[in-house]
Amino acid sequence: FLTKVTAATFGLNFVPSSGPYFLIFSLLSLFYYHIPKIPTSSSPYYSLLGLVFSEKTLIYILSAQLLFSEGFASFLPSIIGMVAGYLYDVDWFNIQSFRLPQRLVRFCAAIGSFFSSVNTTNASLTAPRGAGRSTQATNRRPQSSQFDSNASSATNLMGNSSIRHRPPQSSVSSISTPLPPDEESISMLMGMGFDRDSVVRALLMTGNNVEAAANQLLH
Repeated sequence: FLTKVTAATFGLNFVPSSGPYFLIFSLLSLFYYHIPKIPTSSSPYYSLLGLVFSEKTLIYILSAQLLFSEGFASFLPSIIGMVAGYLYDVDWFNIQSFRLPQRLVRFCAAIGSFFSSVNTTNASLTAPRGAGRSTQATNRRPQSSQFDSNASSATNLMGNSSIRHRPPQSSVSSISTPLPPDEESISMLMGMGFDRDSVVRALLMTGNNVEAAANQLLH
């Protein structure tokens, strides 16, 4: 609006650009006055080809590119935005204390909440039809996985029960028949004064261990 008024004041047939140049460059003025230059750890500024730059220089370069991006259609609203930002910074005509009426603020908030609820309702109504089917399929998946887990548990239980109730193998085959004692061991023990039957029985019980058999015969 200010751009159109300024162009009409000077008799210019001017159509401003649709971009937010006025807002961006009004904030650029506040950026220039209120954001300090932060020095680096080695030196307070950058130096390139004899020119000294700060960390804010890149912002100004990008702003200059935006200033001339659409020619006069972007240049005029950008300049007016910088002037508006400067006037706000110096508090021209006490502009910083200006506030919108509370009734207008509440009215705009109500309008915004109404359109937000309408957009939410439209989004829910325009949801794809396959979404409900996918939700139902998702709800069925836990049941099938639960069925699979139950079947697996039943199979494991049957396997364990079959192992538990498996008939024991014959214990007779697991017991090895001891070897008969040799005549040398029998003669050695009989030479100590023991009879043959007692010597043979002791050797069989001790696994043909002469020393253990002698201890058993002595006790």
